[in-house]
Amino acid sequence: MLSLLPLTLLAAPQALPPEGAIPRAAPRVRLHLVEDPARFAALLGATERGDLRRVDFEEVQGIGADPVLIRPERYAESDGLILTGEGGQYVHTDFRFPHDYAAGDSRVQFAPGPIAPPQARGWRGGCRTQATFVHAGRPARVAGFGAVFVDADWPDRAPCRLAAYDQNGVLLGETAGFSGANGSRLFRGLVALDEDHQPAAVIARVELVSGDEWPWVDVSEGVVLDDLVFSPPTSGQQWRPTWFAGGEEREARIDAELAELAGHHPWAGSYYQGDGTGVNVSLKLAPDGGFYFSWHGCLGEYDRNFGRISIDEAGLIHLHCERPNVRKGFQGIDELLAPVRWGDRRYLLPPEKVVSFLAEEGGRWEPRDSIWGFDLLRLGDEDKAVAGAPERIVE
Repeated sequence: MLSLLPLTLLAAPQALPPEGAIPRAAPRVRLHLVEDPARFAALLGATERGDLRRVDFEEVQGIGADPVLIRPERYAESDGLILTGEGGQYVHTDFRFPHDYAAGDSRVQFAPGPIAPPQARGWRGGCRTQATFVHAGRPARVAGFGAVFVDADWPDRAPCRLAAYDQNGVLLGETAGFSGANGSRLFRGLVALDEDHQPAAVIARVELVSGDEWPWVDVSEGVVLDDLVFSPPTSGQQWRPTWFAGGEEREARIDAELAELAGHHPWAGSYYQGDGTGVNVSLKLAPDGGFYFSWHGCLGEYDRNFGRISIDEAGLIHLHCERPNVRKGFQGIDELLAPVRWGDRRYLLPPEKVVSFLAEEGGRWEPRDSIWGFDLLRLGDEDKAVAGAPERIVE
């Protein structure tokens, strides 16, 4: 089964038949489950965009009766891969079970530590691996990742799993519970494609669960890994799906209206809240032009939205979003805001926060003396002194 969450919409995971993608009404990045290595390469356009990166561990020397420990960053410089087992990273030819862990064309295979003794009871050693990516010394992302699971044949007892996450730790999709015959070599890959069916480099981390024990513990389900394959990592500006495009004309109209108002309006303006790193929320709004919202972080733009505004009888500002507004993770904006005056400062607050803000006169963090803060404050007002107590604007 493949569960999927699109890049810009967090919703309940949906079931998916083998090989395919979950359809969405709006353009989204879609994560595809692939069970054939040739199709995996084709979806990523490997022949047109350069060879895929492949780690098969064949270059490791000195393997004898015992597994060889390798460093997590062994393949960082050559392939952009950091491979981290929960208790070390080990390679061996057959992990003492040559009939189960058939090497196929490969001589060397992989398993995460820690190592457990063959007759272990209770504690069974390692079975979880994390793959992350680097490019030019910086964290990076890939458009697809796949691996061969060797001897995954007891899914009811210990299901194997392959899961992909974005740079914010949000689950993009997973496949789990797959199985084959004794000694089988099952390829499973996840590929992210945009609405034009082009590879989208949004996968920042991959988790692999191989059974539930160290491979040579003869108690439950031991599984080893082989032939890790992935698209070349990239660390440039965050890939932005086509769905993010738009809103520039509205933003230009708002900028022009704000320039004409020249600050002579009770709440119109450009507002900001954030920490200068992963949270940088900007909101521009004007009575006729509407609003334009964007969220930027360390890797680029995470979200944007725009639309018209309306004012209700209580003086609350309603943002009528033209795009789905999902407030989870590094995205989304409050659609209902209360304008607050504090001297010459202007704030926009969710209605549920207004009472405490007024009663506590800004609470612990306001009035702030820099741009950074947890409430939407009109740009430039951080330099203005406050006078008296804050009050709601109802105009």
